[in-house]
Parts: sequence; structure tokens; C-alpha cells
Amino acid sequence: MATPANTPPMTDAVLRYVQALEEPARRADAERLAQIIHEVTGEIGELWTASIVAFGRYRYQSRADEPGTGPAVAFGSGDPDLVLYLAGPDDRRQELLRALGPHTPGSGEIRFRRLSDVDEPTLLELIVDSAAAAGEIDAETTPDRQGSTSR
Repeated sequence: MATPANTPPMTDAVLRYVQALEEPARRADAERLAQIIHEVTGEIGELWTASIVAFGRYRYQSRADEPGTGPAVAFGSGDPDLVLYLAGPDDRRQELLRALGPHTPGSGEIRFRRLSDVDEPTLLELIVDSAAAAGEIDAETTPDRQGSTSR
């Protein structure tokens, strides 16, 4: 399956998932979110489940002391929200969520209706922090963060 020139690199399964989103605005939001996450992590999105696009992986220890593997950063197109899945605890998350715009926080996830509803630089910071917590990137040397006044 050919990838349109304006979409980020993704596996065929992810491309089919995104193209299957019925609403054009939702499809555009999914493509933009994939682009943002790809630019931060350098990873190509892979379909983690039938509806979750994951970028990178990290190992963790559960509260029950069981090892597990999770995505460094992931998203899905829930109904009616976009869902962003974030890795690890992050001391700055609550501060950033206050600046994000309309959203519903959950355990390791953030739900919002449209990408245009949230502050994209703040969303980028959340994604950078998640990827750094998962060990995918060095947050201090990420090109998008260099020169940032938020740290």
C-alpha cells in the first residue's frame, strides 16, 4: 500500500487503520499526531492492538512486581475522543495538563476531541516527557525542546 506524501512513515497496518477512520478531520488528526510522535521518537508507528498505534517500547515492573512491555508513546482514535497513551510517571505531567486545554485525564492516558482543541506545544512536551521516561530519547537534547523556556 503506497503512503501518501504528506503522511508520516507508518507500517501498512497503521496506514490501513488511519485511512479507515471515517471522518476526514479525525483521519487528519491521526496523521498529524503520528507525525508529531514520529518526529519526537524517531520510531515508525506500529499497530499495537486493533486500535492503538504505538511508537517505541519500554520495559516496566508492575505494582504486582511482574515485568511488562508497553509503548513509549501511543495513540488511538476512541469514540468520540482521540486517546494519547503516555509512559511512566512524570513530575511535570500535572503542570502540563493544566496548560493543555480541554481534555479528560486517565491512568496513563489523555483524551481529547480534536487536536485543534489542545495546545500543540504542550502536547509536544507531554510526548517528549513520555518518550524520555521510556528511555526512547534524551529529553534535554531533543531538537524540538532545544531553546525551550519551559524547562
